[in-house]
Amino acid sequence: MIGVFLLFLSQISLALASSPQTIFCLIHTATPSHETRAKTILETWAQYCDDYLFFTDSKMNSSIPHIYYPLLNSRDHSWEKIRRVFKYVHDKIEKKYDWYYRADDDTYALMHNMRTLLANYTSSKQHYLGLRWNFFASRGFNDGSSYILSRPTVEAFNEVMLDPDRCPDHHRAEEDQELAKCLAHMEIYQKIFEMKMGPRGFNIFIQSNSTTSTKTLSTGG
Repeated sequence: MIGVFLLFLSQISLALASSPQTIFCLIHTATPSHETRAKTILETWAQYCDDYLFFTDSKMNSSIPHIYYPLLNSRDHSWEKIRRVFKYVHDKIEKKYDWYYRADDDTYALMHNMRTLLANYTSSKQHYLGLRWNFFASRGFNDGSSYILSRPTVEAFNEVMLDPDRCPDHHRAEEDQELAKCLAHMEIYQKIFEMKMGPRGFNIFIQSNSTTSTKTLSTGG
């Protein structure tokens, strides 16, 4: 089932923070989608990230920033993969960004609106934003299709990954649930920002049932 993920604000503010916050986009794709979904993202919303990195299971064109894990080539390896991705970002990417936006390749993001949302938050604090599901973890978890971590949250995640008792590295598809459990050990939980944005910041729709709306600021399909 293909999902469409929407990030929207009920009102768009034209005033952003005086010092624009930087966003690093991490985009999950796979070999069958390199010339379709990934190509579409490259031609559209990735251009509005401050920088971006694809993570996948095979080599992409050398002009595209990417890392790949050929042995982690199925959804069942999602947790193992996302751990390695955030370790790579933490250890290998010299520039430090304010926000890290992780998205699947069936996501479309309107980055201007995301910046408007993030202007309500201080990036030097621990934040974990996304579509909240209230099950599995004690305080729920953010849907893995699209979520945002502040820099201190990325650092905390890398710290807790060093402790196999609190954040074990095992074979599991539901990386979003595992991430929430690990962050909970660092006392980092999902932020509820519906009051600032309207009914919901992130939504899931079935592609065939989705409709265009003037309030739709970001879609994914």
